[in-house]
Amino acid sequence: MTDALDAAIREFKDWLRRELFLTRDLLPHNIIAVADSPERYRLVIVDGIGNSEFVPLSHWFNCCARAKIERKIRKFDYRTRILLPTDPAGEAESDAAV
Repeated sequence: MTDALDAAIREFKDWLRRELFLTRDLLPHNIIAVADSPERYRLVIVDGIGNSEFVPLSHWFNCCARAKIERKIRKFDYRTRILLPTDPAGEAESDAAV
């Protein structure tokens, strides 16, 4: 993963927390990276927007929204680590094996 993409992911997660933006699924394939410049990306959600709760507690209570967003971010982090693994030197594992 590049430093620019890593920074875009951090900014995206900060935005989710700040805006208390709820998603049904925070899946990597529901998010696109838009290149603002060669060294800057912006992440945009293209699917999975909304709340899947039958009783929408996270819409009614900010503490529930924050907890739900943190759960979604943890799952997103796990999925991105699988899709974009890096070694300690910062190179993608697939690149390091070549």
